[in-house]
Amino acid sequence: MNQYKQGLAVAAAAGMALYSGQAAAEFYLGASIGEASVEAKDNIDGERFKIDDSDSAYKIFGGYLFNDYVGIELGYVDMGSVSERFSFDGGEFSGPIDARVKADITGFTAHLLGQVPVGPVDLFAKAGLIRYEAKGKASASYASFTESESFKDTGTDFAYGVGARLNLGNFGIRAEYEVFDVSDVDDLNMISIGVEFTF
Repeated sequence: MNQYKQGLAVAAAAGMALYSGQAAAEFYLGASIGEASVEAKDNIDGERFKIDDSDSAYKIFGGYLFNDYVGIELGYVDMGSVSERFSFDGGEFSGPIDARVKADITGFTAHLLGQVPVGPVDLFAKAGLIRYEAKGKASASYASFTESESFKDTGTDFAYGVGARLNLGNFGIRAEYEVFDVSDVDDLNMISIGVEFTF
């Protein structure tokens, strides 16, 4: 009987130790600022051009950690405005053509997050989706004429990232690198630093 009681005591102690090693589930909110970079290729009247530009970006986000290792995260990201100017030969009738393409990119994100605590720092990786919207204007000038056309594109594509969080009580400092695998874009990424609050 004593052995039975001792076994129960050991099992209870082990369960408490295991439970104490797992952080309680918690919510967090945060905001980050950084830089977004875009590379894309397209053509106008058969003339190829490339956009390779970057701009200031920001995002707001919130998440729920089930324990020390797994969570989910939702966010809104504004990747600023990117633009490119280029020229091409319009032929003997129109002569040289100067063109410009400008686009603003925003999106809503949803990620599954996995992390590993290393002392006061959490190393994390995340994968999920972005519902993006790109809207802007393409314009072309030749001789004394200017033509412009607005465009808008939306879609849902894969998104992923890696980062680190320094925990300071209920506050955290967070740095991360994210990639958005948007269709018709060669490379769209964002590097950022921000703060978050856990409650």
